[in-house]
Amino acid sequence: MTKHITKSGVMLLVLAFILVLSACSGGNGGGSNSGGKKDSGKDGKIKIGFSLDTLQEERWQKDRDLFKAAAQKLGADVEVLAANSDDAKQIAQAESLISQGVDILVVVPHNAEATAAIVEKAHEAGIKVLAYDRLIKNSDVDLYVSFDNERVGEMQAEAIVAKAPKGKYV
Repeated sequence: MTKHITKSGVMLLVLAFILVLSACSGGNGGGSNSGGKKDSGKDGKIKIGFSLDTLQEERWQKDRDLFKAAAQKLGADVEVLAANSDDAKQIAQAESLISQGVDILVVVPHNAEATAAIVEKAHEAGIKVLAYDRLIKNSDVDLYVSFDNERVGEMQAEAIVAKAPKGKYV
């Protein structure tokens, strides 16, 4: 029997990876912003920028809350911005997070191609970018984390068969 990781477990793994990446960077971003990227926030905490496509759906509100809680438990601060499905707004918000000196930028892109500009700008500033749930195309994203589509299908089929073990399925 396979072992499943819950969504909160995935969030913790993502955050652990983020914290490791940030620690390994040594604050030596050497980006093109004024003076390069700083090590971390004023209080020494890692600062994570979380750029969401939208918060209009309950799913994204839950992800935001789980992410923030897990990050805070690990000693990081999270700045969350939602673009309400507006590409230009998401890019502008990400630029704001970059200018605030976030250590890591997590992006749930509205448009998989338009947000490549976010990755480029973050990398210029020495900031690692994690694409969450949706891939950012035409970019050199540092990490992509999503769900296992095949396993989701298997779980749906198992649930259907458990409810109706006999019959025709479409």
